[in-house]
Amino acid sequence: MRQILTVFFLLYFSTSFGQGINKAFIDRWLKLCDDNIPVDSVKAYYIDRQYFTDTAKINAYLKKIPPGKIRSIRYSKTKKCNYVPGRGSIHIMTIEKMDSEDVKTWLKEARKLYRGKDPVLVIDGLAVSMTISKATLYNIAPEEIYDISVNGFFPVPASLFGQNAKNGLVLLWTKQKYKE
Repeated sequence: MRQILTVFFLLYFSTSFGQGINKAFIDRWLKLCDDNIPVDSVKAYYIDRQYFTDTAKINAYLKKIPPGKIRSIRYSKTKKCNYVPGRGSIHIMTIEKMDSEDVKTWLKEARKLYRGKDPVLVIDGLAVSMTISKATLYNIAPEEIYDISVNGFFPVPASLFGQNAKNGLVLLWTKQKYKE
């Protein structure tokens, strides 16, 4: 059965490890999220759907990505990866403009998280207060959203996002921040 540990991080956190992101940063991030993940079990890295195994090539590609443009990091614990043989893979995605139908779909999923739960909402890298997060999410128009990431199923590090991270995490980037 495929299990994925999905992890996200903000600009302030990613820059705390120095200028830019590299494979060592990803390894430290995995340990922060789950100390039981053996870093040496990662056999493949996918960065914006491109396949890498060589550390130098991974670092060269990651160096081109500004820390604030990382959307998500996912670790797959599968024994058999669909793409390569091995014990695990990392999937890194950057922020990109979503089409309006995708935005509407993911916004609907984000709002579902608020049914009986208090997930964490982060807009343009800033956490929204729990007291206003639900109203903020329900009042934002899909036309204002550049990209949205919804994680309601996989662990998120409480050490970074607080105790409510166990209820889910919604990361949202606005068109105002990312001018078209």
